[in-house]
Amino acid sequence: AMARTTRTTGQGRTAPTIIPHLFKVDSFFILKFLLELIEGHNNNNNNNTKKMAQQEDGYYPRINSTMLMPGQHSGMIVSIVGTIEACDGQFATVKCADGGQARFQVDPSFAQPPGTTLELVGAVMEGNVVQLFITRDMGSDFDMDVYNKMITEVQANPKFAEYFSPGQ
Repeated sequence: AMARTTRTTGQGRTAPTIIPHLFKVDSFFILKFLLELIEGHNNNNNNNTKKMAQQEDGYYPRINSTMLMPGQHSGMIVSIVGTIEACDGQFATVKCADGGQARFQVDPSFAQPPGTTLELVGAVMEGNVVQLFITRDMGSDFDMDVYNKMITEVQANPKFAEYFSPGQ
């Protein structure tokens, strides 16, 4: 269920452009997460609160499982593209674009079947578990290898920093 349009490439040819559906927001978990931050629920994560406060609104770094593991995104809202492998009603295991796994804390009503490819946006919590806020269906023909190359080789390249930085 993707809208398809075309765009003109630099060589004058047309290429398909896929426009994904709008985000689905789970307001309960967003509110819960924000209340915990405001109330100082995680007193040992004061650094995380500072990172969230400094993160520009609407800017979510695109990461894979390898980038998630070092803990550098702890307390930040991030975007991860992956395929649902399993879900027990509390946690979903996602196979990320780099082939590694990420764990997402989900609402009990989260109902995405295994094999569904999604963009998942959420806040990185203690233990590198991501509190899921928003999902976007990426369709059945999403190319994980190309996406992973984009975030590891293009997004990380200083030459292209202006395209992946907030406020640009």
